[in-house]
Amino acid sequence: METFDAHGNDDQYNRTWILEGTHPRYPAIVLVSPRNDPNRYRLIDSSDKGARKGRRTRMSLGLLFLASHLQEEMGYQFNQARPTENSILAKLSKGKVIGISTLPSSYLIATQLAKIAKESGAISVVLGGPYASSCAREVLLNQPAVDLIISGPGQIPLQMILEDQAPASIKGVSYRQRNQIVQNTLQWPPYPRTDTDYSLWTRQSDEHHALTYWQDGCPVGCRQPCVFCFSRKTTPVRCPSEQVIRETRALVNQGYKTVEDGGDDFPCGGIQTYGWLESLMTAKTREKLKLDMFIHTSVRSATWQFPEHSELWMIKRLRDIGVKTMQVGFETDNPYQMVLEKESPDKIEFLIRTARELGMNFFGSWIFGHQGESRATMLRTVEKIYSIHEQGLLWGLQFDLLWPGPSTRALQMLLPDHPEWQDRDFLPPEEVISAWFKTYTKTTLDEARNLRNQVVVDLYDQLNCVGSMLL
Repeated sequence: METFDAHGNDDQYNRTWILEGTHPRYPAIVLVSPRNDPNRYRLIDSSDKGARKGRRTRMSLGLLFLASHLQEEMGYQFNQARPTENSILAKLSKGKVIGISTLPSSYLIATQLAKIAKESGAISVVLGGPYASSCAREVLLNQPAVDLIISGPGQIPLQMILEDQAPASIKGVSYRQRNQIVQNTLQWPPYPRTDTDYSLWTRQSDEHHALTYWQDGCPVGCRQPCVFCFSRKTTPVRCPSEQVIRETRALVNQGYKTVEDGGDDFPCGGIQTYGWLESLMTAKTREKLKLDMFIHTSVRSATWQFPEHSELWMIKRLRDIGVKTMQVGFETDNPYQMVLEKESPDKIEFLIRTARELGMNFFGSWIFGHQGESRATMLRTVEKIYSIHEQGLLWGLQFDLLWPGPSTRALQMLLPDHPEWQDRDFLPPEEVISAWFKTYTKTTLDEARNLRNQVVVDLYDQLNCVGSMLL
């Protein structure tokens, strides 16, 4: 079997980060961004440059949003972010509120930290972030050290928690009450929000000049029917362009050259209107802000046509505002799946051709294991990857196997045959992925894994960044 060595996850990048905040009247707080679980996920980074350096291994910028809000609205004072070890967190937890972010790649580490914090005297342990948001009920059923979970943007809920308001009054919070799990309705905060205090971020060295920036004012979630998505939302939001400009100016003033911008799908099937993008472009020109943009998008969004300007495609407007690299979920060249997702080969070819004409490139994402997957469809996907690469358009590669994680529709499809997985907050990936391949594909996990690894090994030295789940 082909295997690959996982680089880019040494101690310099794969650390647990904390932000410590104090207030004369409210409880002290420690915001924690856990390290990746080195046995689950690797970002293989073959470049010292670019917006993706150490993505998912550095501190979550979402913590800066939270700290900035607490400073502005409540008067908290935060120290600069710093890396830490488990033993240090144990010493810091007594009498404090501990807020921990979660991703699929860091969830098991997060639960370990939650246990340490609770055993060390934390008055409340709060989890947030994409993973815990998507399966709050399951987390509370299985993790007694966790007191509260915030689903969605956490600024307002965390403020209310620190003000000691009753959980029942806090939108988007899940908690235990009389041996029952209560999940309050999610509510998105209004805009404009507090500007982010980037001075809290610790620059690691001059060469790492690009900031991985998740601007949560952009659309949240994706409306596409992907069975593997664990954080699928249907409520898009739009941040005022003035807010984006203020944030961009702050990044430029901090010396950053590249910004990673977007939610799961920017501009979310056209929700970012022609006028919004026009005002953003005008403001960037007026402010003379020279900042390259790296965005998350989809084939559908990038090939959107504005109703009021039918000759103008979204990808052209994105290039006008400074986008050079697009992370696009091509996902597969499996015809069956493309029909389900209402994509078409013509639309994908148009996107590739237009990107080449405009001098743009892709951080392409692909997945093996869609329904009906076979060796033939996987080879078609591999052929597409190499075609984009040979045209000089593949900046980076994310290549995974379909994982039916908690809260995904894929897991729901497996539960009738595996009732023992019901209400679990974490399932061993190999076990659940293997079951998926046996039930819903015409290939095997080993065949898919070997083919995936061959591509990763072959392209590792030729791309800026390669990411993949270790399996």
